[in-house]
Amino acid sequence: VATQILSALVVGSSLLFLSFTAVAQQVSDFQEKVIPQLLKSFVPVTDEMLLRPKPENWISFRNGYNLWGYSSLDQINVHNASELRLVWARAMQHGYQEVEPIVYNGIMFLSNVQDIVQALDARTGDLLWEYRRALPEDVGTITGTRYRYRNVSIYDDKVFLATNDAFLVALDVQTGRVVWEVQRADYLETGVAQTNGPLVVNGKLLTGSRCSSPKSPPGGCFITANDVETGEELWR
Repeated sequence: VATQILSALVVGSSLLFLSFTAVAQQVSDFQEKVIPQLLKSFVPVTDEMLLRPKPENWISFRNGYNLWGYSSLDQINVHNASELRLVWARAMQHGYQEVEPIVYNGIMFLSNVQDIVQALDARTGDLLWEYRRALPEDVGTITGTRYRYRNVSIYDDKVFLATNDAFLVALDVQTGRVVWEVQRADYLETGVAQTNGPLVVNGKLLTGSRCSSPKSPPGGCFITANDVETGEELWR
């Protein structure tokens, strides 16, 4: 009888292991399938790309360190502008919009009010992934931002945003999942917030601050430099 019970336990354990392995494989397969090909083939953004952006991309805020906001593309001009037609449209989060999309190799990284970030297929408007930050209900009033936000930043294989509640967040470019986040200030005590994305320079995230009067951090507003891989603050 003991031998029969032992045999049954061994068989049961084997079936359980096989079943678990099959489920794990299904989960892995599902995760692979849900990442669109456009994101699977994402080429990491380098310092050289940011320094010399290609005309078909709008790779950073104002499209370059000179902040000209200029595109050299000439397919649309004064002669054919009247022939433009709507290709796609997409509703955004309700609120004050000051958005500047980032476009890289056919992917649009779109920031919305309330620290919502979306990756879209720039050709179709289809949603690839979405990140929604759980902001405190009072942050828009205390900081005076009204939850508005202009742009995210991209570098290597990550998307970066500086949040309304004074955090710096890195997202995985393929999934939108949080890689790391660090707090830059306590918005309740200092009124510090952010409505612009960080500037990426030589592997560092340079981030300014929006300070709300009468609250202000000791010494006034500040700029931080953080490591892109870990979020570690390098200087302030």
